[in-house]
Amino acid sequence: MSIKLEKYLDEVYTHLQSVPMSKKVEIMQKIKNKITEMQNDNIPDEKIMQWLGKPQNLANSYAYDSILQNVPYMSFGAFLFRTISILLSIIIVPVLAITSFCFAIAGFILIFLGLSKFVNLITGFNIIFPEYAMLRIGNITFNPVVEIIIIALISGFLLLLSFILFKVFILYIKNLVKIK
Repeated sequence: MSIKLEKYLDEVYTHLQSVPMSKKVEIMQKIKNKITEMQNDNIPDEKIMQWLGKPQNLANSYAYDSILQNVPYMSFGAFLFRTISILLSIIIVPVLAITSFCFAIAGFILIFLGLSKFVNLITGFNIIFPEYAMLRIGNITFNPVVEIIIIALISGFLLLLSFILFKVFILYIKNLVKIK
């Protein structure tokens, strides 16, 4: 092989940086075989290099082909499933974070209202407006002690729900990180 072709091959090799070594050797062997085949047909070195093109372009095309060969085939169903799961994660993450935070705030507000209702009941002072701090369902009004118990139950439920949603959010994020 001539010095020109050796330099050409060295330049191709330097442009194959991103390709793994085993693939590099395979690619270089294919190019050498093609060059040898063309030399056996008495094609001059200049014509061979012209036919192969610029070393960088040749290296890039082989590198691109080797990358494509390593990409696993994905069926349409798998592609659709991954797309939907990605879109859902765009929705699920903010919804879980926001709802867990809002339920926690609502739970603490209810605790505050329940405590103020309790202080109103014991001391007789109206810390907050009593007409706005009553639990009503339609025309039914509850005894203040029953209201405090109901408020405690609802606030406990909201705080528990907030805690559960936050845990689900953390698990979802951990699993999302494991997937990638």
